Amino acid sequence: MRVVSAYRWLALAALMTTSGGCTIPLDLFNPALFGQLGLDPNTLRPPTGSLIVFFENNTELPVAFFAYESVNPADLTQDTRNFVVQVDPNESRNEVLECPVQLISLGTVDQEGGVGTVGATVLTDGGQMDVEYTGVALESGVTYRCGDVIAVSLNDAGGVFTLAVRILPGR
Repeated sequence: MRVVSAYRWLALAALMTTSGGCTIPLDLFNPALFGQLGLDPNTLRPPTGSLIVFFENNTELPVAFFAYESVNPADLTQDTRNFVVQVDPNESRNEVLECPVQLISLGTVDQEGGVGTVGATVLTDGGQMDVEYTGVALESGVTYRCGDVIAVSLNDAGGVFTLAVRILPGR
């Protein structure tokens, strides 16, 4: 008997909230509500999928791009990975990163968590030339979202090499 009574109460409550225009039960599924309560929706349900980092070499010389990804931006000594992508002249390549990635940037991270700012090395006839990355590290949910494409390009303006980063929204 009590089971039937419980089902009746649930059915009545559902009917009242949906027919009366009340959206409070639906707010339980709204990620913005978690943020207002001080909870990060990404920790409750981390983003899945991938993030593509597209490296474009707009020069006549071969280039090695340096970048790192981190799951924990507060402590770069934990769960941080450096990677290098070599790109031939006037070519492009990409690196696919599995989400969640909380922080990504050009440069490198050493074992103590120190950040190096060399974002690319251009291989010239006389040796090599380092190109500094002067931008900021990109943060998930602030600068990009899982599924986006981060496009990094190296440009040559009369022997002056510059790095440019732009975010191309995904899905």
